[in-house]
Amino acid sequence: MTETELRRIALLDNLYDHRPPNAGEFATIVDFLPEDERSDDRLHELYFRMLADLERRGLVITANGMGFDGLAAMLDDAGRTEVEERRRRRAAPALRAAAARDAIVRWLYGQPQRKANHLQAMLTTPECYYEGQPFSANDLDEALRYLVAKGLIKALRYAGGTLHLPKLLDDGIDCVEHFQGSVSAYVRRNDSRGGTNHTVNIGGNVSGNLAWANETATQTATTAGISTADLVTLVHALVEAIPALGLADRDAGQLELVAEQAGEELTAEAPDLSRLRALMTRAGSILDGAAQNSLSAVLSAYMALVMAQAGVPLPGA
Repeated sequence: MTETELRRIALLDNLYDHRPPNAGEFATIVDFLPEDERSDDRLHELYFRMLADLERRGLVITANGMGFDGLAAMLDDAGRTEVEERRRRRAAPALRAAAARDAIVRWLYGQPQRKANHLQAMLTTPECYYEGQPFSANDLDEALRYLVAKGLIKALRYAGGTLHLPKLLDDGIDCVEHFQGSVSAYVRRNDSRGGTNHTVNIGGNVSGNLAWANETATQTATTAGISTADLVTLVHALVEAIPALGLADRDAGQLELVAEQAGEELTAEAPDLSRLRALMTRAGSILDGAAQNSLSAVLSAYMALVMAQAGVPLPGA
């Protein structure tokens, strides 16, 4: 991550956590900075442009006065949502684990002779951060064990089981050069070569042409008499479909997280349908990224119909 990206994420986090004495009070940006940065003209210009961009995107509301000390802002609803979604991703074990594995193989690829004495430098290397924050030492230890077990990296095992002197093997190099460093995509490479058939079960009265393997087919599906119970089936269908959608690893992980959160909402004593609508809207956006995949079109249509039958139609449906 670049310095600007890290500062942008930290700023939104700080605004989210800001608790002013008086409700609705703007936060002064320099209050979030170390003393030695508060008179830096370069940073003044950086934060001025950053806040202008965030306001254009509807994430913050600004109240600018004179000079650096006058820069002030508060989160808008969209900004609060962005921070909450990022924090959910930070706390999701599967997403953290996948990101840590990717970070290790990419970092080692950039080291002399594709090897290092240890991974400690990754803890303070911004390019290796996850969602704006460094991985923990435990994140990296667990990820390294996985990569050694999968044959992407070799390392010396010391007494107590700790791993040292990691070196990227040929499979790890192939992962970076041919799969953009996505370990999950590399491990699933046999699937992408057509070695696996995927079955996705969709409940309710569904009829029409469903040709999963045909990327050029025109997909149509009609449903009738769907009850709110089919929301659970919809969530299960999303999870089952992930390996066959051809999504980027990050998008696949986010779709899995969204489906998990939707499932938790549906099992709650009083499900929040507005949150469910937001989650399904996010799932639809991710499916749009697999527009060339025929299965995504079927899932999108099915999702719109199920949500409408449940009384929470998606935007634009």
